[in-house]
Amino acid sequence: MDQRQRRNANGWRLGVDVGGTKIATLLVDGDNRVWASVQRPTDTATPDHALKSLADAIWETLKQADLPIRLLAGIGIGIPGQVDTQSGIVRHAVNLGWQAVDLRGFINATFGTACVIENDVRAAALGIQRYWLAGSIDSMLYVSIGTGIAAGMILDGTVYRGSHGMAGEIGHARFGSSTIRCRCGNYGCLEAIVAGPAIANYAHSLLSTFPHSQLHQLDSITTPAVYAAAEAGDDLALAVAHMVGEQLAQALYTMVLAYDCDHIVLGGGVSRAGSAFFAPIEQALDVLRQQSSLATSLLPTGRVKLLDRDFAAGAWGGIALLDSQALARVAQTQLA
Repeated sequence: MDQRQRRNANGWRLGVDVGGTKIATLLVDGDNRVWASVQRPTDTATPDHALKSLADAIWETLKQADLPIRLLAGIGIGIPGQVDTQSGIVRHAVNLGWQAVDLRGFINATFGTACVIENDVRAAALGIQRYWLAGSIDSMLYVSIGTGIAAGMILDGTVYRGSHGMAGEIGHARFGSSTIRCRCGNYGCLEAIVAGPAIANYAHSLLSTFPHSQLHQLDSITTPAVYAAAEAGDDLALAVAHMVGEQLAQALYTMVLAYDCDHIVLGGGVSRAGSAFFAPIEQALDVLRQQSSLATSLLPTGRVKLLDRDFAAGAWGGIALLDSQALARVAQTQLA
């Protein structure tokens, strides 16, 4: 450990992706080599339990690498909810049961090191832009499709948050004429149609229409099961995948019209179905391209990408947050 301490004394950074079910971490050195990573369940029984889960995951990561806390330059954390990046306070995080939690203060007091926090999807977008796309793209959208749907936006190299920190909440935009009620209270939200639970519900609603579907054999229908059946050629599952592809393609096209981004990256739990999920989206985009030269120009083949399953976007986003803060400090010093 002594050699590593001398070589990278100022370069150690720890990125954390906090979710409602698990916490994932990465510890990297000044050359962005990964020395430790941890995944552990999130205890959401109370806000204090969730904070303890976070602290335990960080301590476990440091222990795995045998790294003294004094050598850590900072901790970057992505949180699912509304965060105040200036104060370090998590205003609202439903899945964690948090209201006005001073996360930065907790990290400062517990570890004695700097802390940067960001909304988890925005942090993931930054991690993808910086490390998965190798910083080659200045403007991009990362769309996470899981239990909910949200987008993280990098515009001209900068994370875009909006006036109230709510930019990218596309799950609550309406596309099409659906009358399905969303958890937010409105009707026809994208999230109520093509988020994970909605996909499973839609498949269940089609059972009577497809009496020979293999999904009849399941005790309960899940979204992974739907896509597995689609891959096996099940007609019901293929109909569901086709519907999801059409809805998401239209939503992606609308976002590109609004923000004119270089690339769109799709991730989140639903996307882990791989080609069974992605191919219908590409097919629907091809239809849009055939119908409109504008769609061909803004969304040429290859501009929408599926995130690699093994890329820890959220944790890398935490690392990228620390890099961004360091760059901001340098710029501030030069302008002083």
